[in-house]
Amino acid sequence: MNRVIPLSLSLALLLGGCGGFQLRPVAPATMPGSVRAAMPISALEVRIDPAMNLDQQHVLGRYRVAEEMERVLGLSVGVGQPGGATVQVVLTSIRHSNFGPSRMQSRTTVTGPDGQILNVFEAESISMRSKALKLVAQDHVQKIADAI
Repeated sequence: MNRVIPLSLSLALLLGGCGGFQLRPVAPATMPGSVRAAMPISALEVRIDPAMNLDQQHVLGRYRVAEEMERVLGLSVGVGQPGGATVQVVLTSIRHSNFGPSRMQSRTTVTGPDGQILNVFEAESISMRSKALKLVAQDHVQKIADAI
């Protein structure tokens, strides 16, 4: 029993020191005419726009935002079924600082199995709290999952 607590504590400290955060899967709303209602999602990718400011890219990379959003969006919309659409989310802008609101913007492209673009949309999430990247990313996951 005495060894369980130190082991749990050291594991928590190790994971906490690696940077990043964990988002939780969402229950997407099914919108009329949504791609998800018409066909499964075969693949999903979240990446950082290479044209983004290098400081912003560094923050997203340090916290592994794109990887975590990709993982959670995949769980939320059920990725991996053959013969479906491909979703590509490009994180285009963030604001994450000690003062002022936190913000994230992205552009999402949904492509059918034949390569035809089915939907393109932009999303924006804002929190009035400073350094609220996790809150903004969680809201962003919900908005994207709802819109797919």
